[in-house]
Amino acid sequence: MITQVSGLSSGVATKDPRRKAQRIQFRHSTQIPYQSSYNKEYERQRKNALWTSVYIVLGSVLFTTGYFLFTGSKIAKNY
Repeated sequence: MITQVSGLSSGVATKDPRRKAQRIQFRHSTQIPYQSSYNKEYERQRKNALWTSVYIVLGSVLFTTGYFLFTGSKIAKNY
């Protein structure tokens, strides 16, 4: 259904049922329980994420360094 708005009358647009806000009911509660066990779990996940990031950066640096050392040694052998 298309509603046409002509002129300065915006009453038709405000009565359009598609423009009304609709309630959304979530399946699970959206409140976060602030308990000591929750805080410990959050801290554990945060530390794991930090160490994962550190390992990814160290791995990429070591891989790049190893690659250039390996190719440099191959080139040095040829001379």
